[in-house]
Parts: sequence; structure tokens; C-alpha cells
Amino acid sequence: MVSEVSVEDVHLRLLPSEVEEVEVVERGALVEFKLRWRGVVFKLKRVRVAGSVARVEERGRMVEAVIGDESGSVRVRAWDEDAERLAKLRPGDLVEVLGTLRVYRDEMYVALTLLRRITPEELEWYREAVTRDRSTILRYRLGKQAKGA
Repeated sequence: MVSEVSVEDVHLRLLPSEVEEVEVVERGALVEFKLRWRGVVFKLKRVRVAGSVARVEERGRMVEAVIGDESGSVRVRAWDEDAERLAKLRPGDLVEVLGTLRVYRDEMYVALTLLRRITPEELEWYREAVTRDRSTILRYRLGKQAKGA
């Protein structure tokens, strides 16, 4: 049996390649996002992703940056003041992005909430934290479910 764990109340750390693996489940006007990991399905909405900026493109009021690593990439989009911050990035910059998963015309992206530049050491720490964070979430959330909380 596959357990489903809702983590919609936190920004779940993802590797850029994992964004491509997120399943989009449409329920009328409602869209759910699910990620399978080690026999568990995480139901998510808010994410954090870290990597290197591949490109930045301005499209009117919107700015889109592609952030990735050797495993894959993710599109990050922003409007208004957030777009100004995204537009200042240059290819090769290392960043961590917090945002919300969205879909537009069958294309998934992260709508920017927070952006910060990081060092190569912080990027390495981030990659290690992905597994550690999820294990902690599972211990806590599945333990509460088993206790009927």
C-alpha cells in the first residue's frame, strides 16, 4: 500500500529534475500536485528548488528563469516586483527559490515567492537536505497518522 502524505503546508525541497516527475492531477478547477518518492506519494503545492541559472528571459511584465543542475531543470516565473529580482540573475548564478507549483497550458512552473543567491557549499548542503528533510517529514507525519492524530 502506498501512503499519501500532504505537505501542502510546507515548502518541500525538490531537485530540479524532480519537478519534471511531479504528477498533475486535475479535479475540475482544482489542481493537485503529487510526487512519488520511496513508496510514498507527497501531495504538495509549495516547493523550494536550488540550482544554477541557465537563462533568464523577459516577456512583458513576466520574467522566466530556467534553473537546473546536471539532473534537469525547472522554469521559475515572476511578475511585477518579483520579476525585477528575477531579471537581475545571470547564467551561472547559484540560487534557491521558494514558490508555488502552477500549470499554464500544460506547462508546469514555479511561481516565485522568495529568491536568494547561494554558494556552491550551500548548494551541496541543499542536495543532502532533500533526503534528510523528507525522512524527517515521514517520521513525523506518518507517526501522527498511525496514532490517529
